[in-house]
Amino acid sequence: MTLDLAMPGMLGASTVHELRCAYPSIQICVITASDKRDDILHLLQAGVHGFIPKALGILEIKTALRRVMGGQIYVPPVLSMPIAEEPIAMRGGFEPGAATGAKDAKLSPRQKEVLSLMAKGCSNKEIARKLGLAEGTIKVHVNALFRSLGAHNRVTAVASLAHAIELPALS
Repeated sequence: MTLDLAMPGMLGASTVHELRCAYPSIQICVITASDKRDDILHLLQAGVHGFIPKALGILEIKTALRRVMGGQIYVPPVLSMPIAEEPIAMRGGFEPGAATGAKDAKLSPRQKEVLSLMAKGCSNKEIARKLGLAEGTIKVHVNALFRSLGAHNRVTAVASLAHAIELPALS
């Protein structure tokens, strides 16, 4: 299911949360003109599988939709950008450390790398390839991230901490 934040009757994260509760098995993707970090994080916490800014361009939007349809989580690259480097217009008034568990989490540099790649929508297999590690090792890191962040899935892990730490830039 695809939604736009500007659709009539769309009340942002609350609408997504209602849809998620009513239809827990559907994949929800938001395609919108917004690229504000707080919009992305609120919608991820509400349960979207993808947040796709229209500014990405048609080829990137197609790629993002394919990822979501393939069962992955897609968030735009702006979410993995350190706050200090993010254009002020994209900040949307959000405060670092506001998410649950963000202040107290102690992550290793490797866990930060894994979280950064998760924020880009990479699967465990893709993360393993990019970091030159076994997929089983990535699963260990992901589970450790979940415990550290108090998260139960990839969406809440990315949403709870992506904005509160400086994720390493990956090429």
